[in-house]
Amino acid sequence: VHDALNKEVAAVTIANAQLNTGVFEFTFSSVWRPVIGASYHFHLTSTVADGTVVSTDVNDLETGEFFTHYQFLVSDTDFHPVAQFLNFLAIGNERYISKWEGLTSANYEPHQITLPSGYRVRCFGFWREYLAIGTWLGTNITDFDSGRIFFWDGTADTYNFYIDVPEGGINALLGTKGLLNIWAGYSGDLLVYQGGDSAQKVKRIPKIEEDKTIEIFPGAVNMWRTLVHYGVAGGGTSTAIEKGVYTWGSLNRNFQNSLGYDYPLSIDVRTGTNLKVGMVAAVGQELLIGWQNENAYGVDKVAITNDPFPTATIELLISDLGDLSRDKLPLLARADFEALNSGETVKVKYKANRESSFKENDAEDTADATNTRMKIEGEVNEIEVAVDLVTTVSTSPALTGITLESGTAQEDRPA
Repeated sequence: VHDALNKEVAAVTIANAQLNTGVFEFTFSSVWRPVIGASYHFHLTSTVADGTVVSTDVNDLETGEFFTHYQFLVSDTDFHPVAQFLNFLAIGNERYISKWEGLTSANYEPHQITLPSGYRVRCFGFWREYLAIGTWLGTNITDFDSGRIFFWDGTADTYNFYIDVPEGGINALLGTKGLLNIWAGYSGDLLVYQGGDSAQKVKRIPKIEEDKTIEIFPGAVNMWRTLVHYGVAGGGTSTAIEKGVYTWGSLNRNFQNSLGYDYPLSIDVRTGTNLKVGMVAAVGQELLIGWQNENAYGVDKVAITNDPFPTATIELLISDLGDLSRDKLPLLARADFEALNSGETVKVKYKANRESSFKENDAEDTADATNTRMKIEGEVNEIEVAVDLVTTVSTSPALTGITLESGTAQEDRPA
């Protein structure tokens, strides 16, 4: 194949024994890209005397019948998101958005819109009337600390506008409640876009080490039972992050959004670089979680009729009780809950001044008990309170509140 200057751009050689009668397909060993609008021609040569090509006119190769197939998926083999948008399918194809409208090849447009060079389509989302197109640069999510989201209304000849995301390449997108949830970079950052020129960072995944990375796969984010669910993680080097499905949101508008580690996987593994979550899909009233652990694969099903997880923990934020510089005298940590059923247990624990481990009290497992208390010893600058919930039956303890009582340290008390 030569360009308009008769310069070779690609070539392939076929052995005589491989030829056949009828249409023959020449497949190049590596991908080459034609420039849209440029002219090309090909030379067909033979080293034997018995090869023939069928043409309309004798000895006129220009009248031969040939077909060209190019740029279906270019050379990008990583991500090709597909979304139903308006009345067609939008397909991400490296820097291109393809459009397929109907069941015939005549309704396929491989370059409906073209993005700037270097940007690769990784994921789709929806924001208001736009298709949000999440992109990244390079070949790994860690290659560049920047990404870009393009917005397209489906009818314009090109994208309508874009926003830069300096937090990193776009991992995944999920539009809901007029918000666009964005997972960007390689540190597990969740951002929200509500309009304007930039997105706002709202949460980073807990326990990520400063020198380690994680990656969220585009198919591992979804909305289920009014909460955002996302799988951690699709890749990365962190060995401390607990893998599984996390939730973000609130069940009541009067409460702030919070992050939960709701669904560890069914296998007895929670950390390590071999465990990956690639799919989080809501199907009816059930949530499906696709995972890989080395050479093992599986799909977990979460249903509202399932028994509760046998253990759960709520950890409150570290508190300085209003003044970090002064020693305080916490007196009591208390957990209130609905009357316990037989087989249910509640335990209060705390860490003072950022200790490495919690101090625990005796577990409360008395049927019909409604609270448990733990006395706190010593003066502290900061304290973190947590509560463990345990069940061996088909019901779970229902926590209703956590209270921390404190007083002023002895030397700070008025005479």
